Amino acid sequence: MKKYFIILIALAIHFPIALFSQETFNDGIISIEYFETEQVSNKLNLNSSTKIRGEGVQKISVKCKIKSLNKQRIDINKFSLVDTINKLRYRPTDVSYQPVAGYMVYGKLLKSDIKKKGLVGHYSLGASYKPEVKDSFLDYNIEGYTNIEPTFNFWTDKDPLLSKIYFKPHKFKKFKALFFFAIIKDAPIPNLALYYGDNKVTDIRVK
Repeated sequence: MKKYFIILIALAIHFPIALFSQETFNDGIISIEYFETEQVSNKLNLNSSTKIRGEGVQKISVKCKIKSLNKQRIDINKFSLVDTINKLRYRPTDVSYQPVAGYMVYGKLLKSDIKKKGLVGHYSLGASYKPEVKDSFLDYNIEGYTNIEPTFNFWTDKDPLLSKIYFKPHKFKKFKALFFFAIIKDAPIPNLALYYGDNKVTDIRVK
């Protein structure tokens, strides 16, 4: 599996993420059943293709079951994690899906065309540049909030090729999903909630 590095810088103060029983969001178009949230390794995870570099961040996973009720493709870029205390809105670093058995990583799209920087074998990165595919994450900005969009390093420290990412549309209309977020740990105790577009799916409480 290809591994990508994320560059995030912050101070390190630990906070635990609690686990909770499932809750369901349903707006007549999409059904989202929330299961649990947990801390995972910043470097090693079978269901995440990124390694996080930064002393002050913690990767967490949010597990859900998602179903399209109108039989249309689900736009995974509408999902975000919102911290209402610190006024932060996080984009996922990875999304993995499980249509039947075993998780697979959602394909990534680049926000910039790093081919122009001389990279050979651009599409072997597991990410491609398709500006015709809209990034709907930016359609749901919240006034007064800062979007946290990690920068991915697709090369080396000596010759970095940096780009923000979003996710490809997907044909599956019903699947389990793992959303991975890199949360800043030096912020005051956060109040986290999973959002789909403008709608809150569920609170994710912190001990």
